[in-house]
Amino acid sequence: MRKRTDGSSEVSMWPKLTVVTPSLNQAQFLEEAISSVLDQNYPNLEYVIMDGGSTDGSIEIIRKYEKHLTYWTSSPDKGQADAITRGFAQGSGEWLAWLNADDFYLPGAFKAFQEAFEQDQGEVSLYFGTGEVLDQEKGVRRKFWPHSPSFSVEALIYGVDYIMQPTTFFKKTAFEAVGGLCQHFHYVMDYDLWIRIGRQFKVEAIKHPIACSREHPASKTATGRFGRWLEIQKMIISYAGTELTPGLLDYLLHDVYAATKETSSLIASAVRRCLLLTLRENAVVAKAFCSAGDWFPDQSVASQEPVETKMRGAARSHKSFFDQFNDLQRDLNRAKADALARLQNAERLERLLKESEADRAARLAEIERLGKQLAESEADRAARLAEMERVGKQLAESEADRAARLEVIHRLETQLSVLESRVRELEAVRNHVMVRLLIKLQLIREPKI
Repeated sequence: MRKRTDGSSEVSMWPKLTVVTPSLNQAQFLEEAISSVLDQNYPNLEYVIMDGGSTDGSIEIIRKYEKHLTYWTSSPDKGQADAITRGFAQGSGEWLAWLNADDFYLPGAFKAFQEAFEQDQGEVSLYFGTGEVLDQEKGVRRKFWPHSPSFSVEALIYGVDYIMQPTTFFKKTAFEAVGGLCQHFHYVMDYDLWIRIGRQFKVEAIKHPIACSREHPASKTATGRFGRWLEIQKMIISYAGTELTPGLLDYLLHDVYAATKETSSLIASAVRRCLLLTLRENAVVAKAFCSAGDWFPDQSVASQEPVETKMRGAARSHKSFFDQFNDLQRDLNRAKADALARLQNAERLERLLKESEADRAARLAEIERLGKQLAESEADRAARLAEMERVGKQLAESEADRAARLEVIHRLETQLSVLESRVRELEAVRNHVMVRLLIKLQLIREPKI
């Protein structure tokens, strides 16, 4: 622990911090909240637990950590604001904070506060940091701030509550100067306190995740709905002087949207689409204090102009839904004309298609006729080929017979030639014999050689 010397005494560089946890039947979350405070190991801490008379085992949990507590009690109270106020009275810290039993601090939260305090040298009366939101049912965490945090009291009054309560630390003197927590508020005691402190004292953001806020079905935010909205409106009217601000409208539209999600009718679905469109249009004026229009202020739009002037300027520079609707109407008219032309062209093409189909049918009939002729021709061709094959076979047989006959003829001719030769020889012999006989008979004379 770092210390500084003031005269002969040592004065802690860690500002004394009193943390109060109000709780009523939150046993399922309470121990995690207590541990998240004690695990900060903050050397100058007063921790007070104000239980409203729980019957769910919370008392046993509190007694488990009793030795680490400055004070605790379990008795009926007049509400959360009453419990917190009485809890602060049990401590002596110059800085105050409260942590609801269903939330918890993140590691290094108190160290980040101490470092911011030391750097600002006592000029700041309210610190708030970044944080996370835990969806208890889904078990999913998400960042609360979409960018580096910044403060604007106008954004609180005319927008929404962008300060996560468990991420705050505020001076006791400032808390008392603005009158503390408003006891008749049930939902917006913290929101109201930030505005009152922010209008009179310096507020700074800590660029460090301080706490995690838990969302669950039994939380006040989830169950408050329109009763919560009416309380926000009552509080905001006292600062804005008007019954409806962009922030109030945003809260209301979200509540109506949540209500429509409980039914699956087609009407509810259409209403939700309209609500989302209206939410988007309403968020335009948020650009008066946040460049992204997400209700989280940033320094890029800081100016000395009245917030009403800045909101009107943001609205004028925005192309509203009605402007977009007119553009869409013109586009729709052009689309209708184009659709008509396309329809006429489609009808013309349909006529051509019908004519083409008729011509195609005639061609198909002609093709079918030619196919039949071709089939008949193929059948006739097959018969002719069969006949040719038969004739071919006969011709082959005839050729074979002819060859045999020619062979016989040739053989007979050979035999005939032989016979003729022998006949000639026999005739020669006969003639010779006749001559010799005649000579012998002296019928003729023997020729002289």
